[in-house]
Amino acid sequence: SFIFREHQKNIEMTERIPLNSTARLHLQDAFGQRQTIRALMSTTSISSLITSECANALGLMKYRFIPKRIALNDQFVWTFDKVFVRFEAFNLPIECLVVPDLNIRTPAVECDFRNLTSVTPPIRLADVEFNIPSEIDMVLSSDVTMRCINGSSQEFDNGLILVDSVFGKVVSGSVPRCYEH
Repeated sequence: SFIFREHQKNIEMTERIPLNSTARLHLQDAFGQRQTIRALMSTTSISSLITSECANALGLMKYRFIPKRIALNDQFVWTFDKVFVRFEAFNLPIECLVVPDLNIRTPAVECDFRNLTSVTPPIRLADVEFNIPSEIDMVLSSDVTMRCINGSSQEFDNGLILVDSVFGKVVSGSVPRCYEH
């Protein structure tokens, strides 16, 4: 069952919207320290993307290339740099285009999925805070996302799907769209 935390608001739930799949990725920064970032596992993005703030915080070496104009959230942005990222669960280097900001906050509304936490045996989620709206540091391209998926899935009556990945169980599916009155 869904519980939407919208304080003092009258909410009507009608149509459903997709729940973006996210994962917490563990990377080693330029100083040898383990860092955790939040990534969107895209099934539609051609390129992997990382924010300049995240790339700088990780101390990643930036490589200049011919400027590229990409579509991002219904607008076009220019990207001039790329970095290579390697995370623990996936040992291949991932080329990421560096963008000023992703402007992606997911999910749109905080949801409490009590039935998901009561699954037996307990599950290891790829992002234990998948249901709390927060910023995304990186977008994994569709080809990287598909390489990270490694097994079975489990469907729930409420529209959620758990998918096995190299990061743990990824939560996918759809949630009710909420409208304020």
